[in-house]
Amino acid sequence: MILACFPADRHPYGPRIISDEKINPDPIAYQDDMSHVMDVLEDNKDDRTLNYVAQFLSGVARSAKDHGLLKATQALAVRHDAGQPATSETAQIVSITQQRLTDRMAI
Repeated sequence: MILACFPADRHPYGPRIISDEKINPDPIAYQDDMSHVMDVLEDNKDDRTLNYVAQFLSGVARSAKDHGLLKATQALAVRHDAGQPATSETAQIVSITQQRLTDRMAI
């Protein structure tokens, strides 16, 4: 998909080896991401911010295989996309994010 965005003359020639290496999320980066979300939500909870948080955290949750966080971000996105207030979904995101920070600091 990425190569399709480049001009044809910039594509590598011939077959390419695809790595089957398992990539494990970095726990420090995960904690940084959780801290970032808390900072963002502390400053503002407008529609644009909530949209950003839902998109950002869904990517983080997928990478970390954090199914609880992913479910919460999806609920936030559904409410936001429907133009409905997402107060309880935002509170759940804040709660989960705080819990993830607490859990990681205990390690």
